[in-house]
Amino acid sequence: IFQEEVRRFFEILALWGTRQRKYAGAVSRQTLVESIIQAISSLARHKVGAIIVFTGSENIARHLDGGVDLDGIVSQELIESIFDPNSPGHDGAMIITNNRVSTIGAQLPLSHNLEQMENAGTRHSAALGIAERSDAFAVVVSEEKGTISMAHKDALERATVQDLAEALRAFYREKYPATTYSVWQKVFTQNLIEKVVAIGIAVGLWFFLVFQPGTVQRNFTVPISFRDLPQDVVIDEFEPK
Repeated sequence: IFQEEVRRFFEILALWGTRQRKYAGAVSRQTLVESIIQAISSLARHKVGAIIVFTGSENIARHLDGGVDLDGIVSQELIESIFDPNSPGHDGAMIITNNRVSTIGAQLPLSHNLEQMENAGTRHSAALGIAERSDAFAVVVSEEKGTISMAHKDALERATVQDLAEALRAFYREKYPATTYSVWQKVFTQNLIEKVVAIGIAVGLWFFLVFQPGTVQRNFTVPISFRDLPQDVVIDEFEPK
């Protein structure tokens, strides 16, 4: 059961019950992709080597070796500064989960596909290696040629900036679809935690300050009158009093 394919199958099976929530976060989809594309284009233009991995539904933590947890908002400036040759994390891979840079300087497993790895470097082998083992999307900038390559679904291919932008948008649409809500869904789903807490506080205050347990008995005296009685009928007494 420790074979790679079987382990991955059970990981995918486990995801059916523990789906990650998709958050738009502080950065919109369009701004996110534009920042990434601009950063990669700048890195390729200046021939700065880089490898960026975009995680999908599958957890890739067990495939990573080393790295530093960052949890930073994706921006062009952040990406370019991380892959600056003088940066300590420029040699490893940057891991982006949705719109957050989760890890930098991570080492990835290498691919054993010799056919696709012909005339390719270590970064390309690492990008294809993680794509073969998960549903992640990897982008590589060649330090020697300044070219851009992308690895996804067991395939590594050269790409232009436009090709990469389209592929990245398609990947985000598939893995992190934008959720639309109706008016009633917004009423019940937006700020759900705050609403539940508010209702809980209101119920607690009512119970401790207003609600009075026990039986309360009060007596009232009301008049009783008789109308439209036959003339030969006389009321001597009646119940209840």
